[in-house]
Amino acid sequence: MLCLAGSLLFAIVTVLQEMMLKTHSCSNYLAILGLIGSIVSCTQTFFMEFNELKAFNWFEFDTIVQLGSYCGVQTVFQILQCFMLRDAGSIVLHLSFLSADYYTLIAGMFIFQFKFHALYFLSYLLAVVGVFLFSARDTMPPPPLQTDALPQLEHIGT
Repeated sequence: MLCLAGSLLFAIVTVLQEMMLKTHSCSNYLAILGLIGSIVSCTQTFFMEFNELKAFNWFEFDTIVQLGSYCGVQTVFQILQCFMLRDAGSIVLHLSFLSADYYTLIAGMFIFQFKFHALYFLSYLLAVVGVFLFSARDTMPPPPLQTDALPQLEHIGT
């Protein structure tokens, strides 16, 4: 149940990100994301991980390299996700994540001899059909609203 709630919240967030990217530039979006993300992350770390931060060895080179690499990869991911949401939309982003899960499953099957259920093929087929149906034709934008065509109230004098 927790996994479904996380998936739902991630879907809501990416749709809201797409809406923001339609009205703001990528640099404004990334600045707001960095500011709000920093505030939330620092607050969570302070309240939930304060004792671990005090006991952490900050002079261990391997750990610092791993943390720096993680931060760098997340930065690149957020920048690329920004452009993908702006240009392709949140549906394509979610379908590409779903496709990546199946590629990982196939790689695990060959590399680690992972045994899986046959319904994975059906779900992969449905993901591919979803990508095909979504990209088969362009969506039509709604017609522009004509403000002069709206009915006007007229004052009829007596």
